[in-house]
Amino acid sequence: MLAGCSEIKVDSFQQWCELISGEDLKDKYAKFWVIKLSVSIDKERIKDDFILFLNKSLLKKVQYRVPQMAWIKDNELHIVNLSSLLKIEPEIMIGKWQDGIKLALQKKHTDFVDICIYETVTRLFDILYIHTMKFDNKGRVIEDVVTPIQHSYN
Repeated sequence: MLAGCSEIKVDSFQQWCELISGEDLKDKYAKFWVIKLSVSIDKERIKDDFILFLNKSLLKKVQYRVPQMAWIKDNELHIVNLSSLLKIEPEIMIGKWQDGIKLALQKKHTDFVDICIYETVTRLFDILYIHTMKFDNKGRVIEDVVTPIQHSYN
């Protein structure tokens, strides 16, 4: 490595959020002597970290009544609609995700959390599937209506 050069490896959801929200990574992570900074991105590790964050956040909202609320299959993001477990109309949650993704594609989000979540979905996944489920008395899925939310960023 040449003197004055450094590399930052972005491999966590937090670092990814800082990067896509426009935070100056050089000021935050580079040594004072660094003149040129290169950034490498490990998308697979970021996706793994993101899914842990998203799953934990959604599970907390539904008070851990199910074992899983978000997962990745291939390059597809799957989430359980909060309406499946809370008293919310399914269309409200689907609409929020559709609106969030639309704003992310237009680069119109201003809130750090919205930028992190919706731009991560549009940049790192091919499609989002929202599962609106019904459960029996034992917590088994008896109905699963899947709504795809396509985007064209990838």
